[in-house]
Amino acid sequence: MNNRILGLFAFLFVLTLGFVSCAKDTDVADPYANWKERNEQFLDSIADVANNPPSGEIWRKFENYKIKFQEQINNPISPYEYQTYNYVYVKYDSEADIFDGSEPLINFTDTVSLAYQGFLINDTRFDGNYYGTFDKEVNDNYTKFDVSDNGYIVGWTTAMIHMKPDMSDKATVYIPYQMGYKEEGSGSTIKGYSTLIFEIYIDEVIHPYKNQ
Repeated sequence: MNNRILGLFAFLFVLTLGFVSCAKDTDVADPYANWKERNEQFLDSIADVANNPPSGEIWRKFENYKIKFQEQINNPISPYEYQTYNYVYVKYDSEADIFDGSEPLINFTDTVSLAYQGFLINDTRFDGNYYGTFDKEVNDNYTKFDVSDNGYIVGWTTAMIHMKPDMSDKATVYIPYQMGYKEEGSGSTIKGYSTLIFEIYIDEVIHPYKNQ
């Protein structure tokens, strides 16, 4: 009887070691490891693509609106030397949605109704009002944003005022952390130094803005 008990204990001990070994072999890598470096490298790669788009891809970049407007007012002669992180980068799904004008088509007094999803560079979804692939023919869930709201990050507002009110398809917006939540981050998901990636589709622009 004692031999059987000892044998059972020996078997359980070996089994436990096996579980511990498996746990060590299947450790999950930290999705935020080297986060600042990875985000800076990612943004550099996006800037390179935006500056030299592959055949068939449609890209534009737009200056930080605060810097642009301040420079126009305070320093119109000596232009500001923009860095990679002073731009929002936009990839369009449709050439018809390209904005190349000098005057915004969406104003600070407008309200924008749109469908959107937000991601980090590790594919973590942190916000949005739809899931999966966007289809304007079936999507009916839109969120209204007051463009003049100072609570939005600079990159979001910069993107909004450079969109067309009557988009035919979605666009993908890349916002550097310097124009997003900076070094501090936001909440438990958006860590500091996070590049923000938004898929957006503007359904309607309401002007002037009216509280509802």
